[in-house]
Amino acid sequence: MKAFFQFITCAKFLEIRRIQLNVMRPGGYIGAHYDNDSDPLRHLAIIIHLQEADEGGDLVVYDQGGSTNIYHPLSTQMVLSAGDLLHEVTPVVRGERRTLVAFLSLTSSRH
Repeated sequence: MKAFFQFITCAKFLEIRRIQLNVMRPGGYIGAHYDNDSDPLRHLAIIIHLQEADEGGDLVVYDQGGSTNIYHPLSTQMVLSAGDLLHEVTPVVRGERRTLVAFLSLTSSRH
C-alpha cells in the first residue's frame, strides 16, 4: 500500500500515519476541520470513495482564497487533500457513504 501511495503522490519519502474506514449513514456528517489539527504530521489525506450516498454526504472544501467548493464524489473516485485545507462532509440524507482514508506524512516522525 505504501508503494501505491508513493506512486500517486510522487513522494520520495512517505509515512502512513493512519488508515481508517468511514461509514456514514443518514444523519452522519463530519464538521469543518483541518486534518493536521490532531496530528501536525498529517501532510496529505488520500480519500478513496467506496460508495457514494444517494443524497448528501458532499465534500465541502474551503480554499485559502475564501471560495467554497462542493464535490459529490462517485464510487471509486479518489481525492488527494492537503492536511492544512479546511473541509467538511455534509449530512448524509439518504443511503450510505463509505470511504477509506489514509493520512500521510512526508517527513519522518523518528528522530
